[in-house]
Amino acid sequence: MPLKFAANTMFMFPDIPEFVDKYSAAKAAGFDAVEGTPFSVPLEKLVEVKERENLKQVLINSYPGTFVNGELGMGALPGKQDEFREALDISIKYAKGLKCSKIHVLAAVIPSHEPSEKCKLLKDMEDVFVENLKYAAEKLQQEGILAVIEAINPITDVPGYFLTTQAQAIEIIKKVNHPNLKQIGRASCRERV
Repeated sequence: MPLKFAANTMFMFPDIPEFVDKYSAAKAAGFDAVEGTPFSVPLEKLVEVKERENLKQVLINSYPGTFVNGELGMGALPGKQDEFREALDISIKYAKGLKCSKIHVLAAVIPSHEPSEKCKLLKDMEDVFVENLKYAAEKLQQEGILAVIEAINPITDVPGYFLTTQAQAIEIIKKVNHPNLKQIGRASCRERV
C-alpha cells in the first residue's frame, strides 16, 4: 500500500498569506489530508473550506500562544499552566469541529535566559511539560482525541524549540506514563487517510 502524506499548512505554501487558502492549495497540489495550526481562521470558515475541498484534517497543533512574543506552544512554559489549559480547550474545540483525532501538544520555544540559568530552566520546563502532558493526555482521552508530541529540529525548523530529540521525547512519554500520549516524527501523519 502506498504511503499517503498530509500537507503541513504551517510550513507549506509560504507564498499564500491567508491560512484558509492553504487548504485549497493543498487540494490543488494533490493532497487529500492536511495538518497544521488553524487558529487564525474562525472555525466555521475553516470547516466550510475543508469540506468544500473534501480534505481530512489528520492533526492540529495545539493553540500556540502568541507568535508576536515568540511563543510556539505553552506546554513547557513555567508559569503558564493556566493559559495552557485554556489553550487546550480552544484546541479541542477546533479538533472536534474539524473531525480531527490528533492534537500535537506543542512544547515551547525556550525563553530568553542568562547562561547560568540554563540548566535550571530546562529542568523546570521538563517538569511543567510532564505535568501539562498528564493533564492533556487525560482530558483528550475523554474527548476521543490522541495527544502526540514531536521532537523538532531547533536549528532549521523552529529555532530554540524545547523538545529536540527522539530520546528526549521518549523519556518525557515514560514520565507521563499515559496510554493516550504518543510520539510522532518529522514524517508525521503517514496514516491511512
